[in-house]
Amino acid sequence: MFRIENIFENASIALLKIEGKITDSVLDAWSDSLREEIHSRDKQVIIDFCCVSHIGSRAIERLAEIAKEDTLVFNCPLFLKNMLRSNGSAVHVLDCRG
Repeated sequence: MFRIENIFENASIALLKIEGKITDSVLDAWSDSLREEIHSRDKQVIIDFCCVSHIGSRAIERLAEIAKEDTLVFNCPLFLKNMLRSNGSAVHVLDCRG
């Protein structure tokens, strides 16, 4: 099961947090919900994956398909970062380096 929560929003940015497991059994519901969240806003969307315990490769492909050019992802596992970067999608990975 998964949950998408709007954490913060102002005139130019929205921060969404995804929680739970994104498996093939919830893939369509997850991608439909995420698509609606991203495309209903006319602003940059940042997606926080800090509370995702599992995400399947098909879900990563779906994320790359539905994300807009100004969509950013962060707090995601290394394999998710690598898959997003390697497919050349419009999704941008936001890295925090200390």
